[in-house]
Amino acid sequence: MAKIVITEIDETLPVSVAESTDIVYVPGFADTNQNCFILTIPNATPVHPDGASTASALVGTTGGSATPKRTDYNTHSTAPQYCINTFDKKAWYYDTEATDDWSDVTAYIDPYPENEPILCGSLSEFVKNFGDAPYQFNKEGSEESVHDRVVTPSFTVGSGTETYELYEEGDYEKSYIYARELIALGVPVLYENFVNRTHTPTETYKKDYPSVTALYGALNTMLDNISDLGEYTVKYITSGAYPTFEIVATSPTTSDTSSQAVGMCKSAATRGDAVALIDHTNKPGRDLTGDNSVYGSVNASGSIFKTAVADGGAKEYAPYATLMTPWAYYSVPNETSAVASIKQAMPASFGYLLSLARSIKTNANWLAVAGVARGVVPNIVALNTTSKLTNSIADSYQLRTGVSINAITNIKPYGLTIWGNRTLLDNETNLTAHSFLNTRNMVNDIKKVAYTVAKSLMFEQNSEQLWLAFKSGIIPTLNQMQSGQGLTGYKILRGTTDEKAKLVATIKLYPIYAVEEFEIEIILKDEEVTVQ
Repeated sequence: MAKIVITEIDETLPVSVAESTDIVYVPGFADTNQNCFILTIPNATPVHPDGASTASALVGTTGGSATPKRTDYNTHSTAPQYCINTFDKKAWYYDTEATDDWSDVTAYIDPYPENEPILCGSLSEFVKNFGDAPYQFNKEGSEESVHDRVVTPSFTVGSGTETYELYEEGDYEKSYIYARELIALGVPVLYENFVNRTHTPTETYKKDYPSVTALYGALNTMLDNISDLGEYTVKYITSGAYPTFEIVATSPTTSDTSSQAVGMCKSAATRGDAVALIDHTNKPGRDLTGDNSVYGSVNASGSIFKTAVADGGAKEYAPYATLMTPWAYYSVPNETSAVASIKQAMPASFGYLLSLARSIKTNANWLAVAGVARGVVPNIVALNTTSKLTNSIADSYQLRTGVSINAITNIKPYGLTIWGNRTLLDNETNLTAHSFLNTRNMVNDIKKVAYTVAKSLMFEQNSEQLWLAFKSGIIPTLNQMQSGQGLTGYKILRGTTDEKAKLVATIKLYPIYAVEEFEIEIILKDEEVTVQ
């Protein structure tokens, strides 16, 4: 009997939900640690030298000084209290009442992380590493106040320089809130708890309190560290709650303005697969238009975004950066935060990332987080501006030439909405692909995929099979972008080279641009009459 048999075999493997690429770097502080000493040498034990009156004189058995650090031991009132050998996983405490010397401690607990970015994909991970509540700034005149927490950083406005306080008495540290709220909404955060190691632990000095000035001084080094693609995966580089545009730097010189903003742009551009979310300083009464506005400042002739890198600027890095405005008050839900207050003033990058978090739950992450479909900002209470940031003002920030910024404005009847999708590229004649933030985000994801695939194939034989394997690792992402209105098409081309052990490839992308203008013509005409 003639017959036709068609069978089907499923050889695919069940996979979990893809890991998010929308990882946000946030530097800040945590209220988790007490001072202690850290030893990292095998078999090293604490030694209390003869004649030393406090445990702060600790040295290791090798004769080298131990590194002061903080951990979560709170049993004893004297500091530094504990010595921990992180290599051998052993700990000792300094017994001032009994032996006046180091005594063994049976329970070992790893120190909380500090000065190292830690990836947190859930609130439980974040709380485990950085505690269940943010640091709260205490009263002036207390022991804490002498250690430089409540600071008045300088910032430039036009040709003048002003100061304002980032924190007032009783305020909660904002970067912790920034990170925790993003994680609560499903956005992974690479959080770095900065600890300033300039104070020697003593019996009266038990903590290294947060130093905002020291954070600004160290920020560029921190940014350099996360520029390494092999060490860290990150898509959005922020400065947390600490603005960098127009800040007068604490390092290297006090006359060097916005060096941290340049550092953010440089870090993103060096990676090539990230975008820097630059925030300006918070001044509610600032002009919203004209030379003294934020828009006027980014477009001034001496702006870092119009100044070449060779001259200390960030012009060449600008396609990898964006700037949102203004600061606003946001509601912090009690169920996702230990903060008692429900209203916090936060920079505009926080609003963008809140909107991103909501959008990517149902939308592709290469679509613009702007407009009423995806740009309505959740949990926002009010803009922190004295004057009204109107729709017309927001539109004026989005010209086809010059440097653009993205405003949050009230789009009736939808509410406070991100009204802009631009990078900080200085458009000299008109817009290009590098002008658009969502295009930058899409290309960044393609770069991440290409990097991951190439790394997995490193040191394989440079044959046709390798080329097919490389293409097959990238094509699914490109197909997804093509079917999801990110691309109209793409090409993957193999290049030629005379150099041994090198594969050359070119990925040509044909992006779909988010519309920014409608030009509609309505024509009125008399009815055409046909005479028989």
